[in-house]
Amino acid sequence: MKQSTNQGRAPLRAPVLLAAVLAFLPLFAVSCGGDVPKVLSEIRHSDTYVVLKIRSAAIAKGSLEKKTDTEIHVTLPESYASSPDRRYPVVYGLHGFGDGAMGMITPFDRALKAAGVTEVILVAVEGTNSLGGSFFANSPATGFWEDVVVKETVALVDRKFRTVARPEGRMLSGFSMGGFGAWNLALKHPGVFAHAWVCCPGAWDRDGLRDTLAVWGATYRNAYGAAFSPDFSLPSPHARIPSLDGTYGDALVKADWETGFGGIEAKLERYEAGTARLRSIRFAYGAFDDYAWIPRGTRYIADAMQAAGIPVGIREFKSAHRITGDMLAESFVPYVRDNLIVDSVNK
Repeated sequence: MKQSTNQGRAPLRAPVLLAAVLAFLPLFAVSCGGDVPKVLSEIRHSDTYVVLKIRSAAIAKGSLEKKTDTEIHVTLPESYASSPDRRYPVVYGLHGFGDGAMGMITPFDRALKAAGVTEVILVAVEGTNSLGGSFFANSPATGFWEDVVVKETVALVDRKFRTVARPEGRMLSGFSMGGFGAWNLALKHPGVFAHAWVCCPGAWDRDGLRDTLAVWGATYRNAYGAAFSPDFSLPSPHARIPSLDGTYGDALVKADWETGFGGIEAKLERYEAGTARLRSIRFAYGAFDDYAWIPRGTRYIADAMQAAGIPVGIREFKSAHRITGDMLAESFVPYVRDNLIVDSVNK
């Protein structure tokens, strides 16, 4: 964008200048509202692929976390270096439990390039913690990973790269654990992300908690319990896990767990009490998911959002618990092209 000059014009009077400043403040608040983390290293794998290692104050809030750094992977458009006046929309990717940031950014990058949708910055957040997965949630035990995404990463990316630093220029996306993070954080922070693409997410209907406990082993139970129901009177990892025995104490633990993959009614109440609104959200899931509660829960969450007036799209694919080429080509890519890019350009 070329800088304009004021030569030959009358200077702005104070009321006009004040109005201009006030008009700019909402954009400034959105783009600079987070705490920019310290960058420990910057590794450039190519002209368009950079990995930023950050020291996170948000992770340090977790008592279990001795390692307080993580990685932010960034892929830039080919035109980025040659178009210094151009700003680009951003897709933020959140990976699944046991996966990593590259598991999101690599398939997204390939799918978008194959379809000729290249004018987008891709960002993937490494969300693995000491228990294997953060669920991108704030916890005094495992760290404040919601803040890592919403505050630290967005602030850093907007500061370091030429982004469309407005909600309509940001899309949150994720798979499995990260799919939960995508729908949950988008619903919670529509003033930061206007769009979300959600794949095979952690999502519960009314029976989801019970069915999940029936198939989850200790690793998942402990990581989830420490994220959503920590109890520091218990041995490390301080995770309370519901037994579904009907007791009062267990009901409290169950209520904590529901604030994660479940609790859509309460989350929609908070959303409706705010003023910012999601422009759209899209769900993709496999009909043959290894976790039978995921297709059911995905439809339940999507239906609840749609009933609340959120523009929702949902698509079922003949696949298991994974991101497939069809999901990317038929759901993710057109969603990025027709919503994120269109919104960021036309606003």
